[in-house]
Amino acid sequence: MSAYHQIFVRTAEPPETLLADLTELCDAPLKRIDDGPVDYASHTPTAFIDVELHHDFDPDRDMPFDQYPFLVTIRDRERDQERQQHAAQEVFDALAATGRYRLMLVHDLQRMLATYPPAA
Repeated sequence: MSAYHQIFVRTAEPPETLLADLTELCDAPLKRIDDGPVDYASHTPTAFIDVELHHDFDPDRDMPFDQYPFLVTIRDRERDQERQQHAAQEVFDALAATGRYRLMLVHDLQRMLATYPPAA
């Protein structure tokens, strides 16, 4: 079974802003998925990017999933966990740099890796 990296996102911006930012920073257009478990998907030469505009995850330990309505999942094409984490961190950092988002980077819904803005 594969383990993925997730970026939970909260913003006052419309979803289209997040989709545009992801398209630009991944240099890969997101396509609407009408009949799948995700709302939008894209890929790079090394990773798949899935976007959900709603999710049903409840808070778990120190991870308040319910406070972040959008979910971006990064999956490495070859299941290379190190490369996947690097790609997820790059996406996280680029989204944080816009200043438009509150973010939580998580590994396999089990371990929080980072938040933006950083926790006090």
